[in-house]
Amino acid sequence: MCGGVSCSVPLVRGDLRDSDVPDSVKADAAATVLLVDDEPVNLQLLQGMLRHREGIQLLTAADGAEAVEQVRTRAIDLVLMDVLMPVMDGYEATRQIKALDGDSYVPVLFVTALNDDDQLARCVACGGDDFIAKPVNRVQLNARVDSWLRIAQVYRTVREQRDSLDAYQRRTEIDQWIAREVMQRATATPLLQGDGVRYCYWPAEILSGDMLLAAESPDGRAFFMLGDFTGHGIAASIGTVPTADLFHREVARGVDARELLASVNTKLHQYLPPNLFMAAALLVCDTARGCLEIWNGGMPDVLYRTDDGLLHRVESSHLPLGVQGHMDPFDMTRLEVSAGTFPDRVWILSDGAQEARNSDGEEYGQTRAEQALMAGGLARVEEELRAFQALAGDDVTMLEFRPEAAAEPAADVADRRVGSEWAFSMELDAAALRGPSPLQPIADGVAHLEKLTEEERQRFLTVLAELYSNALEHGVLGLDSALKASPDGFTEYYETRCRALDGLHSGFLRIQVGRGRDERGGLLRIRMTDSGAGFDHQRVLQGDACPDESLSGRGIKLLQGMCDSLCYYGRGNLVEARFRLAPRERDDRGAGED
Repeated sequence: MCGGVSCSVPLVRGDLRDSDVPDSVKADAAATVLLVDDEPVNLQLLQGMLRHREGIQLLTAADGAEAVEQVRTRAIDLVLMDVLMPVMDGYEATRQIKALDGDSYVPVLFVTALNDDDQLARCVACGGDDFIAKPVNRVQLNARVDSWLRIAQVYRTVREQRDSLDAYQRRTEIDQWIAREVMQRATATPLLQGDGVRYCYWPAEILSGDMLLAAESPDGRAFFMLGDFTGHGIAASIGTVPTADLFHREVARGVDARELLASVNTKLHQYLPPNLFMAAALLVCDTARGCLEIWNGGMPDVLYRTDDGLLHRVESSHLPLGVQGHMDPFDMTRLEVSAGTFPDRVWILSDGAQEARNSDGEEYGQTRAEQALMAGGLARVEEELRAFQALAGDDVTMLEFRPEAAAEPAADVADRRVGSEWAFSMELDAAALRGPSPLQPIADGVAHLEKLTEEERQRFLTVLAELYSNALEHGVLGLDSALKASPDGFTEYYETRCRALDGLHSGFLRIQVGRGRDERGGLLRIRMTDSGAGFDHQRVLQGDACPDESLSGRGIKLLQGMCDSLCYYGRGNLVEARFRLAPRERDDRGAGED
């Protein structure tokens, strides 16, 4: 058969010599071409017309099934396909070849004497790319082959470039996620998890130009800074880590708000290029003295509500930080309890919240944001932005602060006036929490430093271990102690604990130990802070919780029995245990010598 037509139809038309083929057709990169025909003479004629091409490799198949197997097992660049063949015709063979293409591209050219429109449509429907009419013209054949090999090569080049771009994008995203993790660690603080604080952080990209910092000074003042660097993404995020490091270092030194702002401004002016700076709002709350200070440099209005239900604003009256090396005095807006201006709510929103747009291009807007804040606080704004289906055109960061709820317990404030002879702090991230326990080395070091009796050392280690276990299991891992209600439950609980700890990739636990003195003598203090959601510690400590409720079991009762005092703060993720030491010679000096 000759493709299902009479052999009287010649395959070759004209008597052309190689010299008649244009040079542009002769020149071709090495390629593999598969010739498919059930008539050996047709295969020989096609081979004769193509063999002159330098570097080309010709393969043959006697039917469609053999052609499919060739494509399955070898790299084929182009297929010249007959239509009507035994075993498997060209239509089915083409369908299977195209199914095998996957991420590659193998052009299929039908070589046929068919001129019926329906038959030609079937060639296209099954995946054919072009036709070569019989009888075959040598020049036209070589031109078509040359053209489709170039198309296939272009496809491969585009695919390789795409794969290269995909790999580059994956590497870039991994780098950005690593950078984001570094930024989050630099800005993380338990103060943002405390009572009276609510915040929202929605970055437009993996890396954000917004930054929310919080820290507590040695005298109990709470510092909050919301910064918005120019733009967003990688360029906007480069100032985050040095700013966060300086912020925490300066607050720990006990500087005032103006000195902090001056230091950050100088650092950013030296560190950042001229077109990059940080709009910022600073909030400093001193609950012990009953005052609150606000500074605004380039941010949307800082809003606060007083007890009379009125909304007030602190407008931007300063340049963003980093614009100039030396700025005018950093005047603060001061609100005091004694003056009747102390707020019950303070809100700081980056411009991304108000400028968020929905799919219709409608802006959320300042008026809508202020109405939502007055009606339901930051939670209402978050709810409305989600319902608004806001497009993430810019980073969105928002902070709500309630001074009264964030005030420290009186016992904790008084404790700041108790002199510390020594203290140390250790913070464990997820990787460290999965590692060996640090409790025994801590206990041995304290016992050696304080020359503890064996009874005191055991008591210290027991309290430390119980606090650590509660903070890790119920705080960081979020396990429910109700699982331990039965003997089988203990097994399930600790199997769950092991799985949760092995899969832990975020969270922290901070251990603080110190020795102080009060009017009764020396005491050891252990503070444990975790990144968990906390619990209703007031209810538990008052004995109102059910015996099998989370964090309400024998552990807290054991601690209360062994300690001089046990206090939970904030949401319950900060606990302090204190117990009295036996009289020491150095305690005879009394607490008044601090």
